[in-house]
This record gives sequence, C-alpha cells and structure tokens, in this order.
Amino acid sequence: EKGREEEGSKPESVAPIALVHPVAPEKPSAAIPLVESIIGQAQRALGDNHFAQAVNFAERGLRINRKEPRLYWVLASAYNKLANKKQSVYFARQGLRYANRDDKTYELLKQLVD
Repeated sequence: EKGREEEGSKPESVAPIALVHPVAPEKPSAAIPLVESIIGQAQRALGDNHFAQAVNFAERGLRINRKEPRLYWVLASAYNKLANKKQSVYFARQGLRYANRDDKTYELLKQLVD
C-alpha cells in the first residue's frame, strides 16, 4: 500500500544531522593590512575635521573587522564632534568591549563614555 513504510526502513522525513565545524579565530587587526590602512584614513579624516568621511571609513573597516577598538574610537569621536552624544557614547561603549584595558585606545574610549 502507498503511504505505508516498509518495516526496518527510516521515514523519509528524518533529515541527516549536519556536522558543525569549528570556526577559526579572527586574525589580529595588525595581520590585516587593509584594516590598518582604513584606520589611518579614518584617523586622518577625523584630524582634518571631515567627520562624515571618518564615519564612512570606520564603518568600512568594521565590515572587515568588527572587533577593532580604534575604529569604534573614530566613530565615537566623529559623532562627538558632530554633536551626536547618543551615537558617540554608543560607539565608545562598543569599542570598550574589544579594547585592552592597558591600551591607550581604552582610555580614549572611556573618556567619551564619561
């Protein structure tokens, strides 16, 4: 009869179990020259008071490495200069999640949160 399963056979609705492979850890940003270049461009734009351009560079960098605290510092600083305190504090807090407490970037981000 149609619809009846033969004894000993598996039902067709059982899906095979997918194997999960571990994800390799992210490389440090120093190993990614493109991110270093973008950080430099973002910091130069910030220093030249081109705040919107600094934001664009930093966002581009975060699409490559979202754990780079210097990019969050650029965003927080640019938004601070654009008088957008809410965005500035938001990005500073995000950057603090990834910054090393012994690093200068941590102190700069902390100043923008306070």
